[in-house]
Amino acid sequence: MMSVFTREKSFADPWVGHAGLNRLGLHRHRIALARAMLGLRRALRETFSGGARGAVAQMLDTDGVAVLPNFLAEEVFARTQGEARQLMVNADRLEPRQTGSRPGFQTKINRPFGFDRHDGGTLNRFIPIDPIDTPACYGATDDSRLSEAALAITGGPWRPGKWWVYETLQAGDAAPKDPQTDLHRDTFFPDLKCWLFLEDVGEEDGPFAYVVGSHMATPARLAWEQGEANRLIAGPAGHARGGSLRCDADGLEQMGLPAPTHFPVAANTLVIANTFGFHKRTVGKEGALRLALYGHLRPAPFGL
Repeated sequence: MMSVFTREKSFADPWVGHAGLNRLGLHRHRIALARAMLGLRRALRETFSGGARGAVAQMLDTDGVAVLPNFLAEEVFARTQGEARQLMVNADRLEPRQTGSRPGFQTKINRPFGFDRHDGGTLNRFIPIDPIDTPACYGATDDSRLSEAALAITGGPWRPGKWWVYETLQAGDAAPKDPQTDLHRDTFFPDLKCWLFLEDVGEEDGPFAYVVGSHMATPARLAWEQGEANRLIAGPAGHARGGSLRCDADGLEQMGLPAPTHFPVAANTLVIANTFGFHKRTVGKEGALRLALYGHLRPAPFGL
């Protein structure tokens, strides 16, 4: 039963996915309790820090997503970009990039430089950063705006260096479907993801898309969440039963939410998202590459 009070999101878990408890509203109550704990964490830290809420926090509070162009100083960005590009060149020499041939989420493949993972046809390549081997990339992750975002979304501190150099290679429409191109939310509580894009991302490159305002736990959202939980618990096993819920246009209409906004961006733009909100990777042209620094922060939802 203790799994109910952890970050466990899978409805395959016997307690999280307990049919009787969910008929009584377990899933929506977990969301509400996680929100209450977030508010308490944030209030405590803001009280002790004594700081006013900045522009990044205000954007995240209102929209669930913040876009910060020209994030790094020009010379700092040039060093970061050059270091990341060289890492990917070296990785490609060791293991040439290959798109996927099977549908669905595939198992992580460990590489000498990090790991690869295929989402349908899309290749995701991750290379970890550290202060010794990648000082420029590591230095770019230590920024007060990231600390502000972490406090706003999770109620806790940012941890510099919890980043990867991250490249995607898209396979195009003809390849096995990339499940990340379905509109979804990651888990049942506020969760931070961010991408510092190191090269321009146009519509043809498969930009990030987000449903602005969908990070809020409104009554309509809670009702939709519980309805989806009950439906999945009663239905056959599948990826969404793992707790990363998918949403279609009818679901957005039911919750009173707008269509997703696409975010094509210039190089040196940081995108921060609360991924309790609905988001996706849009479909790009065959061979499209996206290079970024990627950070992720998912704390325990019920802790202080």
